[in-house]
This record gives sequence, structure tokens and C-alpha cells, in this order.
Amino acid sequence: MLSRKGLAIFSKFVLPVFIAAAGAIADTPPRSGQWGLRGITKQLIPRDDLVVDIDGRGVSVYDVTDPGAIRQVSAVQTDDATVAGTFLADGRLEVVAGASLLRYDLAADGRLTLLSLVPFPGVNMLTSNGSMLAGAGPDGVTVWQTNGASLGRVAQYLVRGAISAIALHGSILYVAVENVAVFVFDTTAASAEPLATISENALALAFRGDVLWLATGVTGLVAVDVSDPAAPRILSRTGAGAVDLARIAVSGTLVCASELPDTLHVYDAADPQKPTETATIRDAAQVVAASRGKLFLAGAAFDRFGIETETGTPLRVYDESELHAPKLAGVWEDLAGPVRGVATDGTLAYVVDPPRFRIVDVSRSDAPREIASMAIDAGLDRVKLRGSDVILYGRGDVLRIDVHDPYNPKTTGVFHSLGRPPSNAAFARDTIIEGNPWSGLHVVDFDSFAEPGQISGVKGHYYEIVALPDTIYGFELTTMRAIDLANRNNAEPVRDVGIGVIEAAILATQEPPLLVVHAVDRLRIFKLADRLNPIEASSLDVPVDGLLSTDGDAAFFASGGSVFHLDLGDPSHPILEDFPLRAVAPLQIAAARGRVVVADSYSLRIYGPDTAPPPPPSLRVRPARTPR
Repeated sequence: MLSRKGLAIFSKFVLPVFIAAAGAIADTPPRSGQWGLRGITKQLIPRDDLVVDIDGRGVSVYDVTDPGAIRQVSAVQTDDATVAGTFLADGRLEVVAGASLLRYDLAADGRLTLLSLVPFPGVNMLTSNGSMLAGAGPDGVTVWQTNGASLGRVAQYLVRGAISAIALHGSILYVAVENVAVFVFDTTAASAEPLATISENALALAFRGDVLWLATGVTGLVAVDVSDPAAPRILSRTGAGAVDLARIAVSGTLVCASELPDTLHVYDAADPQKPTETATIRDAAQVVAASRGKLFLAGAAFDRFGIETETGTPLRVYDESELHAPKLAGVWEDLAGPVRGVATDGTLAYVVDPPRFRIVDVSRSDAPREIASMAIDAGLDRVKLRGSDVILYGRGDVLRIDVHDPYNPKTTGVFHSLGRPPSNAAFARDTIIEGNPWSGLHVVDFDSFAEPGQISGVKGHYYEIVALPDTIYGFELTTMRAIDLANRNNAEPVRDVGIGVIEAAILATQEPPLLVVHAVDRLRIFKLADRLNPIEASSLDVPVDGLLSTDGDAAFFASGGSVFHLDLGDPSHPILEDFPLRAVAPLQIAAARGRVVVADSYSLRIYGPDTAPPPPPSLRVRPARTPR
């Protein structure tokens, strides 16, 4: 530990050098980087003792030879979110990522080698019979014959309705359309008309030999004989009225079917005409696969609003050797996901990463480092920052955290609005504003009472809240409401403007301030010369699915895998430009002092020039002992 003399020397000689270096650092070119990369399982594909995880961020491969000691043997990140995959007979792995098909060689030890990338638009579901691929999307199903590196289209089927599952059995294609039926197509026939129809509302399909197993919701587990595909014949129905099955996997004589989100039924189906339920497993089971006596599960827990909270275990393995009591044999633990929210002061990022709140040093975009974290309630999705105060919100509660010492964040209160998601919050004066569609808008005093208390409010159904010190802008579905907060004990609605909102942000550094509103039809910029009378200065077309933040005289807009810079130096003539930062699945974007950060589901993405790092943790000098 440094002595007092040592501290003086440090201050005299080291600090000036450090400050000079910080000035030099600020002149470095912008960099980009990521923190907290993790996957969120979409599909599990077993192959021998390996399990391929299509996990959104890319592809992961796990060795499950010993389920008690699972090893991740490969992990590749892709530019676009991965959504589906399948194997060909030669062992090639085909993966859909965005509008591309990525083709990998999977070695026996689990190593992945990218062989090629081909355009593959409009596909979000994939299956194979070994030599043919079938891909489903909003426009129907297309079938391709594979020949080495090439794909030749075999057939295309226009299907009305939401496709819930597809499967290839030989040359026969089965397409399940939700709330309609399963359509059977012969891919070798000239006609695009169905060969047959199975009148079942199938949500998932799986084969064992010539028996097609269907998970049909409340009408149970259904076995269908498809030895003659032109005349499918129902063999059995199990659990109708007692279950609500949505996922299915087959391994040997076992059929495993899950009720979302967390109930798995295991059936002995040695005789498909008389399947018998042998066990029930309570575990997150939105993704189900089975192979060689092992059952593979993945999924999230869900709160009372039906919003997911990750388990932090993207792969769980059960041993099926005991039909009546499958045992949890092993789990793979990873960062929980998704990264849900972020705010920044330009040097630190304040990250909502349930079940943790994290503070990450982003002074070097390409070398972020976590400096603190604390456990938080799962029902907090987004974050805002003012000075040394952070608020977390999203599902009806607002948690305030004191971050003046970023190495030791402390909770300073929580407000329960008794509302429901989506809820929003903002800082105004010495209060915090909370708004949601169920219990209205609340002006909350966190400091004057033993527990945070509401001191005023405005009735309404609020989906977004932003604020200046004395003015609140509350957004209902089709109305923007300007609310006077000159008297914090009497929040008074003053003016309504007809506008449908998705998100809003305030650019307070300009004079007059600007209110940027991502409306349902356009991005609209309002001048706030009169805070209670927003005047629209301009607007421009942007995608509906986007996220918004402001910094300096600019706004940043994340959409469609990209981030855009909106120059608002002249608010009457905004200029939308490309920005060198990707955002695959953004949930919140924030910017400050040239730094842009995105809570991008699979990681925190960071862009900006190097700046001085945060000061090190305080050096505490132990008081001298008094001589006895």
C-alpha cells in the first residue's frame, strides 16, 4: 500500500504523465469491439457425440461424450443472426444466417471450417433428407438438390398461413401450417398440388421410420403411418385435452414432446399405436433434441408477463437410460442472455444483463473490461443514466442505482408502479418519472421518504416517457402529451399532439432542445423553443423496426443489422448517414461523447475513439495507530 509520501510523489509525477497520455489517447482513431459475447439457443442438432447449437450469435459445437463434463469444442460468430441448420449425408452442416446459407465442414473433433457462403433470402426454417434441402419462409417452401458446392432448385410450393414445421422423408415433403393442416408434397412430381393432407394442427414434426410424430397442441401426441404418403393413416392419439404440445424429438423408441415453456413429456413409443407416457420433466424446454439415449434441452424461464429470462445454461443433457426417471446428466453454463439494455457516459457502459447489472470500462472500444456487477431482479430490461444515478426499468418497477463509485454500485431504492410492461422511465428535476400502459404516469420522489413514493401523476396508457427538467413528454398509442412539471407535486397535462410512437429521445445540448420521435410512419424532429408546444421541424423515412439515441448534435438509429448517424446540426434538414457499427439484434442503443454502445442481444457492441480510462479504485490509507 502507498504511504502518504508515496501518494504525494504519485500525484506530483505520475498523474501529470497520465493526464498528458489521456490527451494523446483521445486523438486515436475510432475503434470497435464487443463485450460479453454469448449465444441464445435456437436449435440443437445432435450428430454422434457432438451437439451443434444454432445460437443466434453463430454456431457452437459441444462434445457430450461425457455429459458430466461437456466441452465447447467450436464457437464461430456470424455477421447475421443464425436461425436454423441441418446436416447433409456427407456431414456438411448447412446454416441459415440472415439472407445467406453458410456451409461448414464439421470434423470428427467438432472443429468447423467454412466452405462457402451463398445467397439464401427469405428462409427461416431448414430441413434435409441428406441430399436435398428444404427451406421455409413467409412465401412458402423451396426444395433444392445439393451437388457438391452447388444448389439446384427442385420445387417451390406457395403455402398460405404460418408455417410451423417442415420435414423431408425421402422425396416427400411435409409442411405443417399452424391452425390448418399438414400438407404432403411429392418433390418428384410435376404438380405443385399436395399429394395428401393430414388434418391436424401440428406445431412440430419428427420421424421414426415410416411413422410421422406430430405435436398438435391440446389435441395431443399423434402418430401417423406414412408408408404410403398418398394415404397417411393416423395410428394413435395420446394426451388429448390433458397436454398442450409444441415441440418434439425422437430417439429410438422414445418420443419426447414439450409443453411450453417448461414441461417435457417422455413417451415409450415402441408400439406407435399405444405410446405410453413414462416420465415428466420440469425444465425449460423450448428447444428439444434427442439422440443415442440422450435428451438435449435449452430454453428460458418466463415471468408472470410471459417475458423470458435466460437460465444461463444453453445446453442441458438428460440420460434417458431410465425410462421412468430420466436424469439430468450435465449442463453447459454460459453468460445469461440476451444483453437487454445499456447507457453510457462515454467512458463506462452501464449494462442490463439479467440477472446482473454490470459496469464495463469502454474507454478502449476494442478492449472492454467489466469492473463491477451486482445481482438485480429479472424484470428490469432497460437503463438510463444521469450523472451518478442510473435507473433500470421495463416491466413496471424502477430500480435506482448510485454509481458515483463505479467499482461499487449501490441500490438506493425501487418503485413499484403496479403496472405492466412495456414500462418506461426518465429523469426530471429531482424526481424520476415512470409510465406504463396499465397504471399511468407517476412522478416519484426517491429521496424524501423511507421508500420511493409517488408525489403526483397523470392518468393514461403510456408506452414511452422522455423528459426535460420541467417538462415530461408522455406517449400513448396515438398521442404525444406535453406535461408541465414546474410544480413537481402537480404534474399538469398541457397539450396533446396526434402521433403514434415507437420510441423517443431528447437532444438537450442544442438551443432550443430537440425532441426526436421514432413514429410509426416516420422519424420526426420537433423543436422545443416552447417546451410545452413542440413544433415539428422536419421528418424522414426510416424503418419501423429501429432503436434511437442522441448525442451532441446527432441521433443514432439502429435497424436491420446496421447503425445510422443522423446529423441534426440543422434540424430542418437532417442528414441520415451510414455508421461503421453493426447491430444484429439490438434492444437498446446509447451514445455519449462520441462513444456509441448497443445492447445487441448476443453481446455489447462498442464504437468510438480511445479515451482516458476511469480512475482506479480509491486508495484507502489505513489510519495510523495511536501508541499505547
